[in-house]
Amino acid sequence: MNLSIFKDSKFSIGIISSFILSLIAVITAATLDNEYWVVFIVPSYILLFLSIRRADKLYKEKGK
Repeated sequence: MNLSIFKDSKFSIGIISSFILSLIAVITAATLDNEYWVVFIVPSYILLFLSIRRADKLYKEKGK
């Protein structure tokens, strides 16, 4: 993986935010007996998808 991908702030913020939202979802699912964890896991997947898509775009641009 290129260093330029890790230097990109949008990619870094997206990956870190996705990880934090996933962690909150796991904690919510473990401590509460309701379905509120879904509120955190869905945006987490969306952020992860967008961040990986951005990294792929940056990687392909760097290769040209």
